[in-house]
Amino acid sequence: MTMLKTWNDLESYTQYVYSTLLNPRDNGVEVRRNVVLKGLKGEYQIDVFYQFENAGFIHRVAIECKYQNRPLDRDTIMPFCNKITDIGNIIGVIVSKSGYQSGAKEYAEKHGITLLTTEDLPKFNILVADYLINSMLPTKDWIGEPFWILMEREEDNVSGSYYKFSEKHNGRDVIPLFFSKREAIDFLNESEQTLHFAIRGVPQHYLKRLIAITDRLKPLFFLMLPILNEEQAKGLLIEPT
Repeated sequence: MTMLKTWNDLESYTQYVYSTLLNPRDNGVEVRRNVVLKGLKGEYQIDVFYQFENAGFIHRVAIECKYQNRPLDRDTIMPFCNKITDIGNIIGVIVSKSGYQSGAKEYAEKHGITLLTTEDLPKFNILVADYLINSMLPTKDWIGEPFWILMEREEDNVSGSYYKFSEKHNGRDVIPLFFSKREAIDFLNESEQTLHFAIRGVPQHYLKRLIAITDRLKPLFFLMLPILNEEQAKGLLIEPT
């Protein structure tokens, strides 16, 4: 294990790992320290910024380095989680010298933040590969904020394919969105697709990522509305912008 004596050592080591292990061919991967990124509410300092392209998509990673002598608690990681949410369309990673308390782990998982220790860094190329497979896949624990969506089942997880209506609109696929999990359950039961599709929540951080993905695939969304009377439309057709 590399000897890390200061917070600056931790930042430098993190940048080194990203620059070498994750970019052995020097193929355009960008790794920088002390970067300022813009969010909706302001600008934010990022300890280490990492950007790469995979399958035609640009992936951005913001890394927070924490050199503390005790495991990080929930309150310590919360500002970084909020920062990542405000920036949008970016992966959040925290690297801690001393690990994490259970409350921090639960909060990070809920907000899609990856928690690492210094021992994890040498194998981060494996972790990135896992991310590319799983980052676009909501888990069953995610809560819809504000929407719920149907995704194709694959063993105990989902495959990354979304439920689409059989009829297209002007040649484009249409994906239904639901305001509540109950409405999604009722729809799934009526469609008799329970064995093939699972319900997943769409939190804010994933919604931004979903819009970025669909900008490439060009589907439409159909926002399912609660039926109040027979004359009411069943939903609203939405084009991501």
